Amino acid sequence: MSKTLNTLLKISQKKLDDQTQVIADLNGKKQDFLTEKNRLEQAIIREIDSVKDDPLAFSLAHNYAARAKAGIMYIDDQVIKVDELINQEKQILNSIFLEKKRHEILLENFNKKKKAEYERKVQAQLDDFNSIAFINKDK
Repeated sequence: MSKTLNTLLKISQKKLDDQTQVIADLNGKKQDFLTEKNRLEQAIIREIDSVKDDPLAFSLAHNYAARAKAGIMYIDDQVIKVDELINQEKQILNSIFLEKKRHEILLENFNKKKKAEYERKVQAQLDDFNSIAFINKDK
């Protein structure tokens, strides 16, 4: 049983590591979205600042800003979706952690039981030796 519990513990740890990697990947994707959003916001500012009194340039900058704002709204939606996925993955991570903790407790209890059983056997042998020694001492 000890080997089985150790194997289950290793599997749980692997699942935990994999799930942590999934969350890290999602956080990286979220950061990429936020970086792109920041880039678009800065591009809008640059486009508007670059327009002087030229109506054609102003019109082009306005069109660019409108498309960039639509992109920013899309990115905001994606960030919300990624946050929801991260929360779901964190719940899965918590359940995996609880499973791992349960396996650790089972293994610890198994080891305690084995140790107590071993100590009982040793004590029984010592009692037998003491009984034999006491009997031999009386002879």
